Amino acid sequence: SNPQVGTVTISPSVGDLELVWNSDTTLSIIPDVLFEADTTYTVTVEGFTAEKKSAMDSFTWQFTTVSDQGDQLTVLTTSPADEQTNVPLGEQVVITFSDPVSNPADGTVTITPEVSGMTLTWPTANQLVITHGDFEPSMSYSVALSGFAATGKTPMAAHTLTFETTDGSGTFGPDTPYSTNPTLGRRVASGSITIDGHNGGEWTDDMLIAIDMANDDPRSLGDNWCMHETPFDYTHLWAAWDDDYLYLAWQFVDVTDILDPSNAGSSHGSYPAVMDLIQWIAIDVAPGEGSAYDMWGKNGGQPYWVGSDLPDYQIYIASNLWQGYISRAVDGTFAVDDGGVNYFSVDDAGIDVAVGTELASSTLWGVADADDRFDAASLIDFVSRGHDGSRDCFYEMRIPLSALGNPDLEGTGIGIMLGHGELSPVDTIPNDPATLDTPGTSSSNSPLEWDDTDSLSVDFARVGHF
Repeated sequence: SNPQVGTVTISPSVGDLELVWNSDTTLSIIPDVLFEADTTYTVTVEGFTAEKKSAMDSFTWQFTTVSDQGDQLTVLTTSPADEQTNVPLGEQVVITFSDPVSNPADGTVTITPEVSGMTLTWPTANQLVITHGDFEPSMSYSVALSGFAATGKTPMAAHTLTFETTDGSGTFGPDTPYSTNPTLGRRVASGSITIDGHNGGEWTDDMLIAIDMANDDPRSLGDNWCMHETPFDYTHLWAAWDDDYLYLAWQFVDVTDILDPSNAGSSHGSYPAVMDLIQWIAIDVAPGEGSAYDMWGKNGGQPYWVGSDLPDYQIYIASNLWQGYISRAVDGTFAVDDGGVNYFSVDDAGIDVAVGTELASSTLWGVADADDRFDAASLIDFVSRGHDGSRDCFYEMRIPLSALGNPDLEGTGIGIMLGHGELSPVDTIPNDPATLDTPGTSSSNSPLEWDDTDSLSVDFARVGHF
């Protein structure tokens, strides 16, 4: 209410600070001099007030600047890390450079031994994501980079990253994003999960099969700032089963209340649970079979799934649940309107689904800017920042195992991926980098990512068995 009564300090000092109010609730702090390299700074904000509220408590945070990179383009970080072991077979390789790469086509990337289907995407000018067909188990790989350059800097020296893959028996992911298979889900007692759009304690961390990043949707990709728009931002995917049913639950979140409060009303004006936007569930029950193409011809009619997992069943639902269908792939093609042979409404297939407005997890890890999604130091827990979970949408689904051909969940397992969209998704769970490879906005300030086509290559999350 009165910006002049508050104070901002940075220690060590960076000279006079210019405070710019981008909105009533968003403050930019501009130092008088550049930060020093490899230095930890402490920022303290205090004394600011709002109408009808008491003055804020003192708020402090720290950050550390990167080391001086000199006049040459360098590699800052890699994922996997150099000499890492037990790397999952479907792991994407992420390279972060010290500066924006001026002409990516000038550089070269080789993986030894050679892998199939290598694709290079640039989510931002200083970040390269390498997707590929599966690595071989228990194999040492090297990734060699050369020839990349940045404006005003000498080209990078040749850089080599080495790592060793898992033995293929399955690797459990971490408990923070990005994570595929922190668990394999678990068997539950028959009737213990109620499909009502509410987590009454049935869904627990030992059922999580994927954890995605909050705010890794394209609203803040590159120069985008589209926080007025409703996010379709996956963060959690749970799975369970009993003798008769597969149970799935998933979470959409909207953290605009923390990131851009002035747009929080707009972004929540048409949240997923009240929208018609279609969502899909891709289910792989038979390795080596299935379809690469969406059952309703989405993704511009191009192959959706280009990795090692192909869905044998695909389910579509409207986000507001007014319709839903399931199809089985036959000879690589999903059946549609075939008179009830391989294509059914969810009601006819005995599939139950419900949605509620809540955050079903006790934590919500993510980033303030989508461009920071691979930077572990940028992770924040939006719950601890005061996020209002009533803005979020929690879905539950119960699928008869007979509708999936009665797969052997505990003996061989199945794979699951979720996505959405009339053309292509802006997020999937497990997360695929193809959903954030088209920066820019339309004339109405909507992310262009909604209108591209995506080739999804990451492994599905496994249920029951790797």
